[in-house]
Amino acid sequence: MLLFAPLGARTWALSNLILGILGAALMVVNIIRAVKRKRDELNGLSGDDIIMYAEELSRDSGRMLTWLVVSSVVGVFGIFFFLVFQDSSHIMVLFDFWSAIHITIFATQLIATWFAFKRGKIEQSEIAEIENRAIA
Repeated sequence: MLLFAPLGARTWALSNLILGILGAALMVVNIIRAVKRKRDELNGLSGDDIIMYAEELSRDSGRMLTWLVVSSVVGVFGIFFFLVFQDSSHIMVLFDFWSAIHITIFATQLIATWFAFKRGKIEQSEIAEIENRAIA
């Protein structure tokens, strides 16, 4: 296996395949994390408490959802980009011309994921306060 593609040679890059698979795995993990987080946040709350809790979190949840959608769209684009521009019937190399684009796509997906879960976090004191209201 060659490290870099020779100029003008028809190749496909293993690094692009790995980045595509990592992007798909990151999409699945993000969706599971988001669903689990919502389930855990709403667990133990009832009726009016859920409505009050939802109103307090609507802004953060909107940001989280937006960044998750951005991350997922970028991940799907990365997979699509690999399938369209990489022909596995040619010589395999570790990196080629398209590797820089695949790295950029995956980095964008990581940044969107970071923003999704960074901005969606609630302070532990706020959670404790809402749980205390639910118990009372």
